[in-house]
Amino acid sequence: ATLAVRYEDYGGNIGATTNPKVAVKWQATDWLAFRASAGSTFRAPPQTQIAPSVTTSLAYTTAAAGYRAYDVYGNPNLEPEKANTLNVGAILEIGDFNATLDYWSFDFAGPIDNESGSGIINALFPNGTSTTLPNNCGVAAYAGLRNRITFNDINSDGTPDCLPSAINRTRLNVVNGPDLKTSGLDFAASYKARDVLAG
Repeated sequence: ATLAVRYEDYGGNIGATTNPKVAVKWQATDWLAFRASAGSTFRAPPQTQIAPSVTTSLAYTTAAAGYRAYDVYGNPNLEPEKANTLNVGAILEIGDFNATLDYWSFDFAGPIDNESGSGIINALFPNGTSTTLPNNCGVAAYAGLRNRITFNDINSDGTPDCLPSAINRTRLNVVNGPDLKTSGLDFAASYKARDVLAG
């Protein structure tokens, strides 16, 4: 059995954290063992993500039928990403045959990620490049998303022309995303063959 505790203090808005981990392995027989581990993790956002600076990249935008600029803004209010982890498994070793089977689970709280540029564009322009089918530019519930986009064309009244072809750039923020739970099984097996073709 192994027990570990890690303490980290980042100061500022991020603060401090204490994260334990416990791992056990039981050799039930000469050929069968069981193992398990559980713990918590903590990932502080790097300075590049909490500084109020901007990183710009180009990406192909389907609705605009071309490449457009995406400005990713740092978030000084970003919180650390936390997770609880669990792993339970078995190890089988019979002669030259070895196999492992593990169940794992990760329960993330506030994972750090960039907002989806395509998600914002597709929400505002659900009909893609179409200029005849309706979009959500004039819908009040989408006003916040519309304000994230800078358009090239200007109407005669001086307002931006809210069309997918007129998209110039889109603002994205680094955010703490929704909580995420994921789990799965890992299986591996191997067999060592001896005296094959004199090798």
